[in-house]
Amino acid sequence: MLKILRAEVTVGAGFKLTPTTENGSYPPAGGIKKAATAIGSVRTDLLLRVHIELRRTPLRKLVSVVLLTIAVFTFALGRPALAEGDVANGAKIFSANCTVCHAGGRNLIMAPKTLKKDALEKYGMYSLEAITTQVTKGKGAMPAFAGRLKAQQIDDVASYVLSQAEKW
Repeated sequence: MLKILRAEVTVGAGFKLTPTTENGSYPPAGGIKKAATAIGSVRTDLLLRVHIELRRTPLRKLVSVVLLTIAVFTFALGRPALAEGDVANGAKIFSANCTVCHAGGRNLIMAPKTLKKDALEKYGMYSLEAITTQVTKGKGAMPAFAGRLKAQQIDDVASYVLSQAEKW
């Protein structure tokens, strides 16, 4: 007659095999062979079932929470990453298409809405996505450039504006 045995062996990454006899009691320490010998008539090569349980230690949970918190704050509060836009090409395109109204990061039409970092943040425009949308679709007095510039050119301009926002 074979009895079902669950074996306890820690196998890395928090996986733990828990030893119990079929009645749920823990066998003596010493691994599968001693456990099999203790409950009798079970050979280790005839083990019918092994239950694997992932054990999460409190320290692992704490480390996970800390790393997640750091990641959230880094992305939420950090400086926006420059996209794959080419800043040098963006400067040329900006000079040819945008300086009429935005020379030196100013705004000749709506003076408070400059391209300086503090104004962009104040009006929710300090991100590549926001600037790209504004340039593509236009808004208010600003014309849409979707028909005049290619998507990559608009990305380049947005990257340039963000790179200059702290300098203007």
